[in-house]
Amino acid sequence: MIYMDIDYMQSFKDFTVNEENFPDFPEFVQEMDDQDIRLIPIIDAGVKVEPGYEIYEEGVKNNYFCKREDGSDFVAAVWPGDTHFPDMLNPEARKWFGGDKYRFLIEQGIEGFWNDMNEPAIFYSSEGLAEARELAGAFAKDTEGKTHPWEMQDKMLSIANNPEDYKRFYHNVDGKKIRHDKVHNLFGYNMTRAAGEAFERIDPEKRFLMFSRSSYIGMHRYGGIWTGDNKSWWSHILLNLKMLPSLNMCGFLYTGADLGGFGSDTTRELLLRFLALGVFTPLMRNHSATGTREQECYQFEKIEDFRAIINTRYRLVPYLYSEYMKLC
Repeated sequence: MIYMDIDYMQSFKDFTVNEENFPDFPEFVQEMDDQDIRLIPIIDAGVKVEPGYEIYEEGVKNNYFCKREDGSDFVAAVWPGDTHFPDMLNPEARKWFGGDKYRFLIEQGIEGFWNDMNEPAIFYSSEGLAEARELAGAFAKDTEGKTHPWEMQDKMLSIANNPEDYKRFYHNVDGKKIRHDKVHNLFGYNMTRAAGEAFERIDPEKRFLMFSRSSYIGMHRYGGIWTGDNKSWWSHILLNLKMLPSLNMCGFLYTGADLGGFGSDTTRELLLRFLALGVFTPLMRNHSATGTREQECYQFEKIEDFRAIINTRYRLVPYLYSEYMKLC
């Protein structure tokens, strides 16, 4: 499989394809499929605020987005810039986001997805940014030392995923307004639930791949989970060895970690050891962040060592698959 991160989209907008990079996306999907390679695109939780963008327009028209206390649509910045969050606890909004939206890519030959940024992740909110700007202005004008530099530093470092932002928007749960921080972990759960339910409607005879970054107990009925943005550190092999069985005990069978580490620069030996772990996990994926060392196996010397590990995985696939299906 080739996992497609947000760059395949048009301006990081969900359920779009960059037409310049993929002038005939269905043909490319089929070309890869002919070589037994599946493309697995990412779907992010935030919908870009952009007049004319179909999903944005539909969400606003039908009140499908999470609201501020005053009833206006909550705005937070993520990869596309300003975004709204679909209200994943509202059954109508969930069916909307997980219905024809996934169909757009399925009809082009896609058979699997990974849901990301669905804590939901917030780079900053409109309110949080305004507070930071106000503090920065006060700091710039302060000639008497009333605003300590540490206060400014703390504000800037805490602007992303700030707990205060999760108190600023609300869900519609059976007609009741529920503040997000009270149901935080249910957001990712219901985003993947939306996709799982959509697959049943779109093509009930097909097995789709689905896994998520954020989740909650019970989501294993709809998809798997991976352990998120780890680092290219030896200690994170040990950390993932602890996390994966813990997820199993919570019912998650399809699990895995970012092999080689997502952040920081890996080394040849570290990647080999990460892959040796991945051989035994249902999800075996080498995944790294933009700006880090390219860590495909062929980037390193003595490629036969990597080939030996991957061949071991192929020999284990029938066993892993049959055991997994028995448990399911």
